[in-house]
Amino acid sequence: MTENIGDLCSDQTRAPSNRVGLRLVQPTGSISEFTFGELDALSNRFANVLGDLKQGPGKIVAILLPKCAEAFYGSLGILKLGSVVLPLFANFGALGLVDRLADARVSCVITKRSLLPRLQGIRTQLPSLRTILLIDGDADLEPDILSLPLRMRDASDVFPSFAVQADTPSIVHYTSGSTGKPKGVLHVHGAADYLRRTAEEILQLRDDDIYWCTADHGWITGTSYGIIAPWLLGVTQVQFVGAFDPDAWFRVLQDQHVTVWYTAPTALRMLMRADDVDFGKVLGRQVHDTWFQTETGGIMIANRPGLAVKLGSMGKPVSSICADVVDAGGKSCSPGVVGRLCLRFPWSSMFRDYLNRRETYNAKFSSTFYDSGDLAYRDEDGYFWF
Repeated sequence: MTENIGDLCSDQTRAPSNRVGLRLVQPTGSISEFTFGELDALSNRFANVLGDLKQGPGKIVAILLPKCAEAFYGSLGILKLGSVVLPLFANFGALGLVDRLADARVSCVITKRSLLPRLQGIRTQLPSLRTILLIDGDADLEPDILSLPLRMRDASDVFPSFAVQADTPSIVHYTSGSTGKPKGVLHVHGAADYLRRTAEEILQLRDDDIYWCTADHGWITGTSYGIIAPWLLGVTQVQFVGAFDPDAWFRVLQDQHVTVWYTAPTALRMLMRADDVDFGKVLGRQVHDTWFQTETGGIMIANRPGLAVKLGSMGKPVSSICADVVDAGGKSCSPGVVGRLCLRFPWSSMFRDYLNRRETYNAKFSSTFYDSGDLAYRDEDGYFWF
């Protein structure tokens, strides 16, 4: 039997109930904090609310929200219930939402009033959608557009989590759709162990760290390493809830005493352009690149403290991962020769399906390797280059 990720992330045997698990920093500088004990109780209430609304195992529940407390403890509550979380980027337009919500046959969406018109405009294209829960509605608007705060007040903070197996579905993320229709990438509860190990090996998180992952929860990094991995280790995480702003981001790093920062190359380039910053000099820290995909679920190849950095390289594989560069015939390429980046499977965080696209899923695998579709080469020292 595998432990439910929702329980693992709010389990007070990993972190004292009074330790801050989530610190939300507003653009104004105001701060809201939630201890692990509070996150556990809130996610239990959330699970009870959804259970009363006939959600449960096999149902896919979408979170269409910007960064906010409900997006974080709501994800844990959905997992505790045994439902599958579909985190969505709050800036998706109508087409992006239809592609995902219709394909996943979502039964319930958690959102806010300002995003409701976008959902109502596509409602006729979502035959499986039965319930919309508003995090900022004090009263129900319609029989199927309901107030979450109203129900949270009356819900019990005790909930017996759904018993899961390693292959029980947990989260579905959609690919960006840059090469065709977005594909629903299905992950499982058994991924937790891999995410915990890579948080220790690559991010090198310790329980006294202050951690900040800037990725939105609508993308794989934002859930794997912006919700689950730090909480599997009982780490306090900071989240900035405003739009990108160089001055605000630097204030968060300074004022919140962030010790481990996981961000995107695009964000670093924008910060460097805004302030003419050399991060190595200003922060006194080496930037370590990582590589993984929505499909892999967790970091596969990375630079990390203790491994000499070759600038521009992806680094070396995680200790439990066997990576290779292969030619069109499936044979290993010599160092310096470009080929397809492949990974020997299985590993516990790997995806288990493309929703409604089983043939496409099967085509990603040979008898021993998963084909990432990316081109790379490996040098004489075993470093991989994208």
